[in-house]
Amino acid sequence: MTSSNYNWSDIARAYSKGEQSVTQICAQFGVSRSSLYRHAKRQNWPSRLKTVRSAQQNFLDAMFDVLNKQLEQVDRRITADGAVDAVALGNIAKTFEKLVELRGVNKKPEKRRRESSAATALREMLAQNLERLNDQN
Repeated sequence: MTSSNYNWSDIARAYSKGEQSVTQICAQFGVSRSSLYRHAKRQNWPSRLKTVRSAQQNFLDAMFDVLNKQLEQVDRRITADGAVDAVALGNIAKTFEKLVELRGVNKKPEKRRRESSAATALREMLAQNLERLNDQN
């Protein structure tokens, strides 16, 4: 099969989605890796790394939104029964740290920056909520 017989628009779509590995795409469409990469370079297809990073970033942004909603819910229900909320705050803090770690992995390597203002604000809010819980006990 010659290069002109491949359906390059379908291959390009599968390639840019980033849902399959290049090996899987090549097997699905019967094209060699070298032909795929050569065609991608000639046609200026977007980098798969950028596409995958974008999808990961969208996922992380959605997870941060969920985390913010959880924080708001915990903040609204702080009562004398602080143990449950203290555990919830601890779990939220662990989730936040993991999301920050994943976000850092998702970014291109850069010079190490200081902690973000969002991280600082979250830590302060958690500390205030825990202090308020302790005062109620």
